[in-house]
Amino acid sequence: METMTEDLEGILWLGTTNGVIRFDPSGQHTFKQFTTIDGLVNNDIRCIRVDAAGNVWIGTSGGVSEFIQKENAFFNLTTAQGLSHNIVC
Repeated sequence: METMTEDLEGILWLGTTNGVIRFDPSGQHTFKQFTTIDGLVNNDIRCIRVDAAGNVWIGTSGGVSEFIQKENAFFNLTTAQGLSHNIVC
């Protein structure tokens, strides 16, 4: 594990070199792994932060992914969209 954070709903987000794991410690203790197959920009996770709206920002070795929880989808940013570098955090 490279990094970890907790979102506004108490969900833990774990960053690894093989993607992101979302762990819900309440109830069923469910795990969900996200990788590039799921829309993540890169699997090498360097940092994770949560904004005031509850969206999860994931810095990787290949750009930034924003996980928009209301849509259950990723929005990706790389140098092609104006980032100065793809290695973030």
